[in-house]
Amino acid sequence: MLDAIKEALQDDNVVAGLAKRIASVVTETIAARLNAMDKSLREKDDKIKQLEEHVKRVDAQLDRMEQYSRRSSVRVTGIKEHDGEDLDRIVTNLMDDMDVQDMDINNINRMHSVGPRNSLTNKNHARQIIIQFKYYQSKTTFIKARKSLRGKHPNVYVAEDLTKPISKLLYLVRTLKKARTFKTVGHTMGGS
Repeated sequence: MLDAIKEALQDDNVVAGLAKRIASVVTETIAARLNAMDKSLREKDDKIKQLEEHVKRVDAQLDRMEQYSRRSSVRVTGIKEHDGEDLDRIVTNLMDDMDVQDMDINNINRMHSVGPRNSLTNKNHARQIIIQFKYYQSKTTFIKARKSLRGKHPNVYVAEDLTKPISKLLYLVRTLKKARTFKTVGHTMGGS
């Protein structure tokens, strides 16, 4: 039988027929595997798209929740920091300068500075101060009184404590306003 196989392999037609059959089997096998892989990749792409959409929805919901948790908070920037300063005294003086009616340190739930302390290279560093009021109405009163700082403290700014995505969005809107795309820009965070 071995001799018969050797003899058949000497015939060019037999070799061509075997090569054609082997090529056909290999091609069918590869095509079937590629189709299966392509189907699997499409299914995985669809799953990835679903998961990405889910992550976007969860991120948006998380941002809304985080912003809501900040609804009674403000950020104060531009107050230069000095060693040994008392944050309570700084904020009390700021409230006095703003002439905020019926408000004192007891309206504040908590406050703290944000960011690293004075560095050796920048002694005039001004960290932001986050002030969380006990009541949303106290925060609203404080925000409304910020206009009085312009004359007394032109470099001190009071703003709502916004999450990064909302802050970026508001920056973009203000930029578009400057480019005269919008006539006016305003925002109210946290609801009332």
